[in-house]
Amino acid sequence: MRQDKLNKILQKPIFLVLLTVFFVLHGYTENFDVIPVADSLYLLGVYIAASILVCWLFWLFYHDVGKSAIMSFAIMAFQFFFGSLQDTLKAGFAQGFFSRYSFLLPFFLVVFLLIIVGLRRRKNGVARVSAYLNVLFALLILIDLVWLADKALSTYDRNRPTSSHNIASCDTCARPDIYFLLFDEYSSSTALRELWNYDNDDLDNFLRQKGFSIQAYSRSNYNFTPFSIASTLNMDYLDIPNPRACTVKDYSACVSSIRNNRICSMLEALGYEIVNYSIFDLDKNPSPVVEDFLPLKTKLITSQTFLSRIRKDLFYHLLTGKFEIPWLSSDLIYTTYHNNEKIINATLKESMSVSVKPKFVYSHIEMPHPPFYYSQDRKQTDRNVLVEENNKLSPSSYLGYLPKTNLVIKQLVNSIITNAKRPVVIILMGDHGFRTRQPEPYHFRNQNAVYTSFSTDNWFDPNISNVNEFRVLSNHLFQTSFSLLKDSTVFLRDK
Repeated sequence: MRQDKLNKILQKPIFLVLLTVFFVLHGYTENFDVIPVADSLYLLGVYIAASILVCWLFWLFYHDVGKSAIMSFAIMAFQFFFGSLQDTLKAGFAQGFFSRYSFLLPFFLVVFLLIIVGLRRRKNGVARVSAYLNVLFALLILIDLVWLADKALSTYDRNRPTSSHNIASCDTCARPDIYFLLFDEYSSSTALRELWNYDNDDLDNFLRQKGFSIQAYSRSNYNFTPFSIASTLNMDYLDIPNPRACTVKDYSACVSSIRNNRICSMLEALGYEIVNYSIFDLDKNPSPVVEDFLPLKTKLITSQTFLSRIRKDLFYHLLTGKFEIPWLSSDLIYTTYHNNEKIINATLKESMSVSVKPKFVYSHIEMPHPPFYYSQDRKQTDRNVLVEENNKLSPSSYLGYLPKTNLVIKQLVNSIITNAKRPVVIILMGDHGFRTRQPEPYHFRNQNAVYTSFSTDNWFDPNISNVNEFRVLSNHLFQTSFSLLKDSTVFLRDK
């Protein structure tokens, strides 16, 4: 009797849900300590709902739950594992024909049609197939749960507070408010002049008049934002297995490193309040901006799916040209604009607020990073031109965005200095330089200027790199004795 009940359970099409659970659980485990549980559960709910909807649509055709579930399973498996299949084909076939969409899409269309017809003609049920898939995915889920438990334990041990994350008490230190203003992809003025003979003296003169020291030959250590920020906030170089083939796992490690970064841990130990107006999560301080329908962190799970690959590789056709969908292009192309506005306004408001504790404010503004929303005369770029320029990424469009970027910098700096209620430090920095159609070294030549309201000394070497920025600052502010690392750069490429 028990065996009969077990067989009936095994033959039910629960594999459709198990497939989704396995996919999300596996992605969550791979990126453990990076993706919030709530975001993963939300993604799981979206995929389960999609699976049920697809199954119901095929039920209208088959009027058989088992066959409908099998067909839905095939569709969802294609969605989940398309990217991995495409990468395998790229690696296995040098010519690349079998990994192209022109081959893959017609091929799988034929496959799905054959499965649809085959299931329709099949007279016997699919009980054995259901039982096999149920057992298979139950075992895969069990393996991932064991893996997850192991990663949870090891992560707990690794993230326990240690003396390396703390800082000695300094009763005589000023504990100023610290504003870390990160302007994404802002090249140094010297690089702008060397590359394009661009005169950025308007900003430089403003900063010097306010008392900033400008590190004219500053360099970032990495040319990708998450890597640069992770290195800067942890005051150290990163362990990247293959810098010329960065993977989702590498990005995941950066996101985790940013969230649990060394600077914030040290400042919290000194009694600082951490205020996050960036595009990254900090521990107990999530990012204030959301970039998509699905939470940003779950992209670490979804990046290999069919829809994500299509969006990455082909979606631009819907933003411009004869296939353009105006309402879609208008909404997506202005996402970064709205995020910037939100972060700028939040930072301005923060500069006017009074806090009992000293504060570390990290504001990450994606300017002059594309899309280039403003032209040389600081007027908003026409949407059609904006989409076109976003595809070309020309230096002239980048340079045309600088006057508006400089205006925002002046606005923030003036507000912070004018409304300061205690000593204040402002770190104005680019995470890297402009990276399109220029020699490799210039990808790293970034804007770097520092203001302190209580000292006229220039603490920073003109050639400093980002990895040493907070080492120098901490040594002067909090009497630490960090040794400076060798200033070097690592050129990254995606796999």
